[in-house]
Amino acid sequence: MYYWEGYSSISILRIMMLVMLLPVLTNSAEIQSGYKKKTIAISGFLPIHQNHWDASGTLPALEMAILDINQRLDILPNHSLQLIWTDTKGSPSYALSRFFNTTRLKDKIYMVISGGYSEVAVALGLVTPSFGLLQVSYASVSHELSDREKFPNFFRTCPDLIHITLPFLAVLRHFNWTSVALLHRISVTFDTVVEVLIHEFRESNITIIANEQFSDKSSLSREIESITENRAKIIIALIHEGDAVKVFCQAYHHGAYGKEYVWIVTSWLSERFWSNVINTTSINCTADQVRQAAQNFLTVDYALLEHRNVTTFSGMTHHQFQDRY
Repeated sequence: MYYWEGYSSISILRIMMLVMLLPVLTNSAEIQSGYKKKTIAISGFLPIHQNHWDASGTLPALEMAILDINQRLDILPNHSLQLIWTDTKGSPSYALSRFFNTTRLKDKIYMVISGGYSEVAVALGLVTPSFGLLQVSYASVSHELSDREKFPNFFRTCPDLIHITLPFLAVLRHFNWTSVALLHRISVTFDTVVEVLIHEFRESNITIIANEQFSDKSSLSREIESITENRAKIIIALIHEGDAVKVFCQAYHHGAYGKEYVWIVTSWLSERFWSNVINTTSINCTADQVRQAAQNFLTVDYALLEHRNVTTFSGMTHHQFQDRY
């Protein structure tokens, strides 16, 4: 189980509890009526089929949460949750097309669960208020989603990525690294984080000797070459898993790896991301070359699981949850 999958799984139990906030559940007459359980449909928009990172590990946790809530008598009595999920393929436009198809279903949707890609969550978050839908995410970390005026119905169980700037600073201070290079994908996930990093680094007398950004069209050769020409040895890369193969392939070709270099990357890269070379036609590296360039990179991450052996509101400790999952 990859770390992001574990994080998504444990968080999904928190997500489902938010269903209690839905207005339909406040009807006490319905609870006491003794009629057949009322179905509450929840729509899940998950990036299942991807060449890179996907949320396939989330679906079993969602199903566990649905089962647990439906079997408990102290949560949503006389109601039964039904999950209707669809694959977004990690694409905002495809997710929107699937969303509008979902709104035409016979069963009314009361809540949308989205996650995995902030770009998808942003696209959905702009339309869900018009349908009166609560939207919850377990993994969309973009700072843009914290704008309550723009996304009034959006909630999440993961931290805003902007908070990761302090751990970055702590690592640099610990090793007394006073000059860095920044590399990031242009996206709603990273743009604001880079602005905050630049400000915080300047306040802490840390010199940014190169600041490169890239899009889908970039081969990353120019960006990595600029970093090496500026003699940067500490490189902070804010990238998605799909970018990592390209980044470290170019690092290999430009010699930006080895004991003289430190790459600090985002934490959601899977354990063997370099194997994705076979799915990336534009890469002129072997999987072993990418692996070689990526050796010993550092990541900064949040505590994804409760490390204390305490019972959560789900009735399980995190050890029990993982054993069951």
